[in-house]
Amino acid sequence: MHYRLILRWGTWLCYSEWRPDQPHEDWSGSLSAHGGNLYNPRQLLYHGCWGAQHRVAVELPAPEWRSPLLEFERPVYGYKGLEGLRIDVEGDAETRLSFRSRMLDADFRLGDIPSGDRLVYAAGPKYSCAQLVICRVEDEGIYWNAERFAASGARDGRRRLALGLPDMQGTFLPRELHHRESAWIPPGAEVSMPFLWEPDSAAVVTWRFTAAPWVPLSESATGENVRACNSPFVKLLTALDGEPLSHAELKAKYMRGAFSALEHVDELGPAGRPGPRTLAIRNMSEDGVYLVLHGATIEAPPPHWPTTRTHLPFRAEWFDGTRPARDTAADVPSGGKGLILGFDTNMMAAENGWIDAAVRYMAATAAGNYVLFRTESDRVFPSDWRRMFTACRENGIYFAVNVGTTSAIPEPGGPAFTLTDLLALAAELGGDRFVGMKHHELSLPLYAGRRGVDWPASRTVAEAEQAYLDEVRAAYRTGDESVPRLLGEAMLAHRYAYKAGVDLILSETMTGNTSLLLAEARGAARAYARDFWGLHIACHVNTSPEDFRHERMYWMNLALGYLSGASLIEDEEGGLAKVHSFVSGPSDPLPAERQASTARFFRWAAEHPRPSFPEVDIGLLYGRHEAITGGMSLNPQRPVRVWEGFGPAAPEWEYGRPERGWLLADVFLPGVWLCPVLRDASTLRRWFAGTPHGQVDVVPIEADAACLAAYRFLLMPGWHTMQEADMETLAAWVNEGGTLVLGLAQLQVSDDRTTVIRDGAVRFPPAAAVERLCGLGIDGLEPAEAGTEVALNRRRFCLTHDEDGTPTLANVTLGAASKALLHAGDRPLLVEHRLGKGRVYTWATSDYFGHGGLLPLVRAWLDDIAGSLDSSVRLTGGGGEVAYFVYPEGDGKRVYLVNTDWTVAGNIKHCTVHAGATSVDVDVEEGVVAEVEIL
Repeated sequence: MHYRLILRWGTWLCYSEWRPDQPHEDWSGSLSAHGGNLYNPRQLLYHGCWGAQHRVAVELPAPEWRSPLLEFERPVYGYKGLEGLRIDVEGDAETRLSFRSRMLDADFRLGDIPSGDRLVYAAGPKYSCAQLVICRVEDEGIYWNAERFAASGARDGRRRLALGLPDMQGTFLPRELHHRESAWIPPGAEVSMPFLWEPDSAAVVTWRFTAAPWVPLSESATGENVRACNSPFVKLLTALDGEPLSHAELKAKYMRGAFSALEHVDELGPAGRPGPRTLAIRNMSEDGVYLVLHGATIEAPPPHWPTTRTHLPFRAEWFDGTRPARDTAADVPSGGKGLILGFDTNMMAAENGWIDAAVRYMAATAAGNYVLFRTESDRVFPSDWRRMFTACRENGIYFAVNVGTTSAIPEPGGPAFTLTDLLALAAELGGDRFVGMKHHELSLPLYAGRRGVDWPASRTVAEAEQAYLDEVRAAYRTGDESVPRLLGEAMLAHRYAYKAGVDLILSETMTGNTSLLLAEARGAARAYARDFWGLHIACHVNTSPEDFRHERMYWMNLALGYLSGASLIEDEEGGLAKVHSFVSGPSDPLPAERQASTARFFRWAAEHPRPSFPEVDIGLLYGRHEAITGGMSLNPQRPVRVWEGFGPAAPEWEYGRPERGWLLADVFLPGVWLCPVLRDASTLRRWFAGTPHGQVDVVPIEADAACLAAYRFLLMPGWHTMQEADMETLAAWVNEGGTLVLGLAQLQVSDDRTTVIRDGAVRFPPAAAVERLCGLGIDGLEPAEAGTEVALNRRRFCLTHDEDGTPTLANVTLGAASKALLHAGDRPLLVEHRLGKGRVYTWATSDYFGHGGLLPLVRAWLDDIAGSLDSSVRLTGGGGEVAYFVYPEGDGKRVYLVNTDWTVAGNIKHCTVHAGATSVDVDVEEGVVAEVEIL
C-alpha cells in the first residue's frame, strides 16, 4: 500500500517573536522504515506571523535533516521553529517507522496512524507545546472527511457523506492552499461529483471552498499585512443531475496571509429513484478568480433544520432546540453582574450577509448577545452599516465598532462619510445596544517597538509613561468624543489606559499569561472604579497543528474570565471561522465546537449569576511608572525593553532585576509566564495558572484607601518610585490590619531608571516616613560579604550569585515595634514591624528582589507566609493547577473551581475546600466548573 505522510514537529507560539524562555529545539534527525520503503522525502519549513499558514518544501537526498534554526541567529521573523517532513511510504499496517531526533525518539507502525486523525507524541515539558504529529496528507487539517463523518453519524445516528478531491471530475488543477490540496477551478469551468443516497431521503449539501487568484498580488511571508492582497469575489452555479440548484456570489476575505473559508448550502429533495446522482459546481467568476473547491459534505437534515435554514446561509451546530427563558435586562452589566458574550466578525465579509445572519441566529437560539464589527481591509458602505446596525437593535444584540481597523467609505457617488458619521449612525440605529468604539492593542509599541520609526526617547520612566498616555488619548480624538471608549489590551497596561480615559477594557488573553492578565485587569478596574470590564479571547495558534486543545483553552478563558469578573467577552477569529493555522469555515469542526461552547457557557452563566464581586485577599502592587509586558514580546531583533517604544535604547532599560522580582508572582500563580523575564522553561505554564492561595490582583499603586481595604496582603515585587503620599496610604492600610511586604528598593524616590540601575543612585524618603511605615532607620548601605549565607527553615541560602554578585545591604536601626526575623551575618536582613492591627515586612537591601542572590530566599520565605494567610476559604491539593473563586452569597459563600490543565481532555484534579471547621473534597474535571456551597 502507498501512504503519503506528514510528520510535523516543534513549537509554534503566536505573539512571541523573541522567545528567550523557549530554548532552541534541536529536532535534527532521521526517519527509517522496517518492512517497507521510504521515498521522495521533503523537509517542510513553516512560516507566517499569526499562524503557520505557509510552508516551503525542500527536497532531501535521504530522510535525514538538520534543524535550520541552528544555522540562524534567533529570532527569524515569521519563522517560529516549526518544521516537518513529507514522505511517501510503501508498506502495510505492520510496517514500522523509527523517528530519531535530539528532542524525541518515536517508533510506530503505519497501522497506528488513525485514519482521519493524527498520531501525537508530546515532547519537552508538559506545557511547552512541543510535539511530533504524524498523519496522512489528507488529514493534516481538522476538516470534515469520511472518517469524521462516520464518527459523527455513529454518535447521533444521522447519515453523512464527505466528497473530496478523489471524487471530483471535470476541469480543475489540484494545488495546495494553506496545507490543503484542493481543486482550483478556473473561470468558466465545472467540476462534478457522483454520489449515492437513499432515493426517498432528503439531504443538505454544504459546499466548502474559497476563492483566490492563481498568484496573489502579494505573498508577504513575513509582514503579512492584511492589505497585502485584494479580497476576491467568486460567482458560482450549482446543479443536481444536470438541473440547476442555486447560484451565489461571495467574497473570500483575505486576511493575514489567508483567504477565508466559504460555505454554500443546497437542499436536495428525495430522488424518487435508485441509483447514483451527480452534484456539479461551475465557476462563473471574472478577473481570473479561481474557485478553490475543498469538497462537499452531504447529510440528512439535522434537527431543527427549518430554524437553522430560516436564519443562516451556512451550517451551524450550536442550536439544540432549546431556548431558555432569560431576563435580557440582566445582560446589561452592573456591579460586576450580567454578561455580554459573542463573536468578532472580522473573518466574514459584510457583503455576504453572514454577519446579519449570525446576529439573527444568536438571538433566535440564545447562543450569545454580542458582535464586534472589525472589517479590516473590507470596503463597507453606509447601506451595509445601516443593515447590520439595525439587525443588532431589532434582535437585541449588543455591538461595538473597532475603529482602529475599520474604514468609513462613502457610497459610490454619494456624500462624504467619515468615522464620526459611522459612530453617529451606530448610536442612532443601535440605541442602548451600541456599546462603543473600540481600539485594539494601543500598547503595541510597548512590546513590539516602533519598527522603522524614529521616536524621541524619554529620559525618565515618568516621561515615558506620560508619552504613552498622550498617545492613547490621541487615538480617541477621532470620532465623537461622547461615544464610550473601548480598548483591547494585550499586556499589563490596563491601569494606564484607564488613566488615559478609556472607559472599558477587554483583556486580550492567550497572548501573554491569561491568569496574570486577568489579575491586572481586575486590579486596575477596581482601582479606577470600573465595574464593567471584559475579555477579548485571542485564541491564536498556540499549538500547531491546531486541534481541539484550543477549544479547551477557549472554554477555560470563558470560565476564568467570567468568574474573575469580566462582563463583556468576545471571541476573536475562531468562533465564526478560522484563519490562523488551518483555514476553516463556520461549520468545520473547530469553529463549530467553539460556537457550541459559547452557547453552552452563555446559558450556564445565565443560570449562575454573580451576586457580587469575588473575594480577593492578595494583591501584587504595580509600582509607579512600572510597565511589565506579561509574556508579550514582538520585537523581532531583540527582547523588548521597559517602556520599549517610549524609552531610550540603553542597557539600563532592558528587563533586569526590578522586572525579575515579578517571578515572585509564581507563589500565587504557579508557572506564570513573564517573557522577556527568563525562568526555567521546564517550570513554565502556558497560558493559565491555578490559585493555590486564592485569587490575586495586580493593584496599581495609585489605588486609594477604599480600594486597598478589600485586600489583606500586598507585595511590592518590582520597580517603584515612592512618594510620601504612597507611604501614608500604605501605613493607614496596614494600621487597619493589612500585611505589606517590600524591600528598600521599593522605597527609592527617583524616576531616573538609568542612574538607579547603572549607578545604584538610590534616594530614600525622609527618615520619619520610613520609620513610620517600616519601623527602621537607614544608616548607610554596603555590599554583603561574599559567601554570606542566610538560614531559613533548616535551609541555607547563599546571597552571592555568579552573575549578580552580592546584594547591597542596609545598616539599619530597629524601632520599638520592630524585630529582625532574618540576619545576613550580623546585620538584620528581614524586619517585621507591627503597625496598628497589621504588619510590614521589609527586606533591608537596596537591591531588587530579582537579584539572583535574593530571589530564591525571598521566594522560599513567601511560600511559608502565603500558606499561613488568613482567608475565609482555603484550598489544598490540586497541584497548583486549580483556580478557585469565592463569592459571598447571603449568609454563606459559593466556591467555583476550574481545572486549568488543558493538556488532556477530562483530566481530574483532586482537592479539598476548607472553610472554618468545614472541609469538602472536590474532583475538578477539565471543562467543567465545579461548585461548592458553604452555609
